[in-house]
Amino acid sequence: MTNTIKKTKEDFGYSEDLKDFYFQTNSSSQKGSFHTQIRKKDYYWYFLLSSGKNSKKRFKYLCKTFEGKNSEGQTSFQYCLKVLSEKQLEDFKPRIQSNMRIGRLFEEFQGVLLKEEQSDEGRMYESTRSLINSMLRFSDFCKIEDVRFSDIENGRSLKTLIIDYIDFCKKRGLTRNTIKTYLKGVRQFLIWLCDEDIGKGVMSSHPITSEFIKKVFPLRRKDKKSITDRNVFYKHEFYTKMFNVCLHKVGDLWNEFCKIGHQKKSRFHTIGVSSDVTYFISLFQLHSGFRLGEVLTSYRNREYWLNRKDKKNSSTYWENRDGNWFLYLEDFKGRDGIVPVKLHIKSWTKPPCDHKVIKDKKGEVISYDTDLVEVCKNMFRKSSYLFSSSNLNTHTERHISKSHYSNIFKSNMVVGEGFEGYGVNSSHNLRSYFITRMIEDGHDIMDLCEITRHNVNTMLKYYKRFSETSQIKRQTRMDKSRVIKKRSDIPIKDKGS
Repeated sequence: MTNTIKKTKEDFGYSEDLKDFYFQTNSSSQKGSFHTQIRKKDYYWYFLLSSGKNSKKRFKYLCKTFEGKNSEGQTSFQYCLKVLSEKQLEDFKPRIQSNMRIGRLFEEFQGVLLKEEQSDEGRMYESTRSLINSMLRFSDFCKIEDVRFSDIENGRSLKTLIIDYIDFCKKRGLTRNTIKTYLKGVRQFLIWLCDEDIGKGVMSSHPITSEFIKKVFPLRRKDKKSITDRNVFYKHEFYTKMFNVCLHKVGDLWNEFCKIGHQKKSRFHTIGVSSDVTYFISLFQLHSGFRLGEVLTSYRNREYWLNRKDKKNSSTYWENRDGNWFLYLEDFKGRDGIVPVKLHIKSWTKPPCDHKVIKDKKGEVISYDTDLVEVCKNMFRKSSYLFSSSNLNTHTERHISKSHYSNIFKSNMVVGEGFEGYGVNSSHNLRSYFITRMIEDGHDIMDLCEITRHNVNTMLKYYKRFSETSQIKRQTRMDKSRVIKKRSDIPIKDKGS
């Protein structure tokens, strides 16, 4: 094995006298020091600015080194000084060839997003994932169209490109909201290209503003969903049926657990509830109007929540205060919240946890009431999360995935329990059913907004379902206020007057 002797900057023609002469003859030049660094066996010149807070931003790449002299009779350091002079005139902005495919820029921006995703700063995980997905879709389009940097550097060409991309998305049958999400990702990419502080800084500006998007992608009449499209007709009895289906199923599972404990139904079934988790979470949603993520990803207690690894994303945790269970929500959809859950599950076998004893008039025990949260804490495998993943091998400390839950919800509840007949196609429909039920029952709107973490306009626009029966009742009350008189009691106007 041979030892490689590390080269110094002097090996490439560096001298203090030449450096001092350069700064004397270029008085406007920024002061700093010259360094060489090795990258994959090759050496490169770097210039370290003598002023600035961030040392990483002060370290500027100049050029690759060479030994001896070039065709113009310059040493590597002399050529380096020439490059420095040119780069300082351009304020060290990186050069990109006009005919370069922008795929390389996509990859660099994606790397920035992935780094942000792993840090405790910046955007939330869901936002970063959405941006990455949007960029991948735009990257596919640019590969098909062979888009070069010159196409986005020129404002007019960039506008045409975005209009073509919108048409491309429409032909794929994407919804309006999906296209708008993709365009937001494109705008973030363009902002990064223009940002010379923390971005690439290779463009001075871009013309793709929100006003431009509204102009070239206007809201059409058919994009405005009608009442029947947005709201499946609600019936009080549908809500009652779904609530009782979930309540009795959870009750049956809890009674079985109190009698015999956990039973493995097959070698693939781990200790816990498995696919019947849909009844538990659906019961939470119908009882308190939770979003799926608020319950599915909830931590068992505050201690687990405080020790979580990901501290910048939305999160929830359960806490028992004076005998009452609360779900604490931290920055969920931009809002904090505290939601009490006072729902008991009845059993006829004494539970292995805190419970309330129900006695008859003679003082004899007839049943036991256990908080729903306490039931879940006992029936689901213990981990940081209340609804822990049943996969013990690779997901020991993770919650049930949203995609997996959505699949078993459709199988168990939408099809299996016939919830599709009530206009329920996803778990989020249960939240709107809860809101409609509370509004129909005459609960104060502002109280309901506090519980559901919504403002009034959003609640009535997106979540309230319409009930034919309730509309008839309202119309009947209005009709009662009208007075119908006999024809003979109505004064007739004199024709001659």
